[in-house]
Amino acid sequence: MSWAELHGLQRRRWPHHPIMFESARRSIPTVASLRRQQRRLDRRRLSADRVIIAMRDHNESLHCAFSRSSGTTWWLSPSGRSVAPEAAKLVTFHADVVAVGDSLFRNALSQTFRFVK
Repeated sequence: MSWAELHGLQRRRWPHHPIMFESARRSIPTVASLRRQQRRLDRRRLSADRVIIAMRDHNESLHCAFSRSSGTTWWLSPSGRSVAPEAAKLVTFHADVVAVGDSLFRNALSQTFRFVK
């Protein structure tokens, strides 16, 4: 009797080992897939920069609303321009953008964000 059998362990071989099986399914990213991913990230960053510029130069604020039908909706006021959720997430992490603190519940996401000069 082996040590593993004495301790109730089963011997695993390559096809059944979860780590080996998981790594066998992953593929190496291609140059084209990396370029697509970078272009997508660049579009998000550019969109977030446009929102930050509007907040800084035109004194607009970023608002958030929740609804069952459409989920989370972001927009700038007073212009009313809609903002993509990915861009809004990047904007809220910006160092010069602060939450006003008007959340519905305690310790929840604020519904208004402003640029601090």
